[in-house]
Amino acid sequence: MEPLETTEESNIGMYCNQTVVSDGNIYIMDCQQKVILCLEGDGRYIRKKNRIGNGPQEYSRPAGIAVLKERISLLDGTRIQQYDLEGSFIKTIPVHRGHQIIVTTSGNFVITGSYTDEYSMNIYDSTGTLLSSYLPRQKTLADMILTRANNSSMGVYKNGIFVSNYFDLSVYHVADDTVKILYKFDFGAQNMPDDLFYGSPKDIMDKYENYKNNKVMTIDYLTVSEDWVIFIASLHRNHTIIYYNRTNESYITNKEFE
Repeated sequence: MEPLETTEESNIGMYCNQTVVSDGNIYIMDCQQKVILCLEGDGRYIRKKNRIGNGPQEYSRPAGIAVLKERISLLDGTRIQQYDLEGSFIKTIPVHRGHQIIVTTSGNFVITGSYTDEYSMNIYDSTGTLLSSYLPRQKTLADMILTRANNSSMGVYKNGIFVSNYFDLSVYHVADDTVKILYKFDFGAQNMPDDLFYGSPKDIMDKYENYKNNKVMTIDYLTVSEDWVIFIASLHRNHTIIYYNRTNESYITNKEFE
């Protein structure tokens, strides 16, 4: 863990969407200030890039960034704005909307979206052509405002991409543009009920309100390392953090389930 330099220029807002490490440098998408911060690996400030606006080379709704081959790809609404590492504009790539972006070693883009989208995850090539879609949504979610969970549903470790989905207790692994289940977690009596999305919209909302504070319904703020899968059971009261040890398959939590 490296302490970040704290100066007026390098201050980070309260809402930081994505942090990327590339070629020894740290890139932070600060969505509160709508700027990209670049820091050295030891936390020292290098530069800040601000291209806020509505022009063809600017961005107005930054959601996340990916860095590969000296290019910064910034997800901005329904497009990717690409810049070089100095902040000079390269090109615009049209895509479907999303809230997180990762670029694969082959140059394809993996983008996760809203729970109201038809699919949780879409993969595009470097021109913005849709290659494949994965993790279909529950159809009954489209007309319901249930949760703002899955703010951070993707993680990267050793070139592997790991994804979680809304109202799904699995972690998926993306490799060579294919997706498979890596882990399917079982919290026993704390699992969300299998019939959560059955019934009328009122029935579903009633069940959701009844269970949202005492059941694990989704995996959010996902982090994957050599030994651990770490996430927040974000619909659980007080944001219980769950640490899953990949070696001995045991769980640790920061507080007991209620």
